[in-house]
Amino acid sequence: MPKLNQIEQIIEACRKGDEKAQLHIFREYGNMALRLAWRYVSNEDDAREVMQLSMIKVFEHIKDFKGQSELKTWISRIVINQSLNFLRNQKKFAFHVSLSPAIAEETEDIYVDDEIKPSDILEAFKLLQSLPELHRLVFNLFVMDGMSHQEIGKMLGMTEANSRQVLMRARKMLHRELSNKTMITKDEQQKKYR
Repeated sequence: MPKLNQIEQIIEACRKGDEKAQLHIFREYGNMALRLAWRYVSNEDDAREVMQLSMIKVFEHIKDFKGQSELKTWISRIVINQSLNFLRNQKKFAFHVSLSPAIAEETEDIYVDDEIKPSDILEAFKLLQSLPELHRLVFNLFVMDGMSHQEIGKMLGMTEANSRQVLMRARKMLHRELSNKTMITKDEQQKKYR
């Protein structure tokens, strides 16, 4: 019988209710879960609550983990779902967005730069947090978590076209905010040298 690697042993111990193994999983993936939750909810306290709920769910359902993906991926999915459930329960936004097909077609040809690269990670985080809830969700799910518009649509109860539209608007908002911040920085630098 092949020897189980360390993570498989820890998962197996978690399935048996071993608290040391659970603590190991929490220490290993807790910060990642917190950062991921914070991308979806609006403040640190809510993110901590989502992280804790997610880790509880991880331990409740670790018996269902089949190993078809990495443990980190499986935990990330749980955190994303918990974040969405948290937002639904908080009723901070409506998941349903309606767009006429004509509007969706009209705006598909608008070009938005895909390479939004703020040099400061904290600034990027602040920019993302400034987006309206639905826009931030769609942006995170598509850009950061690599989901398709079809998956996002099913998850949020909208059409693929609506998901594309919301993503485009989110990118435009981020691009506009980034451009405004760049202009302000340049103006401030010019004032220093006058």
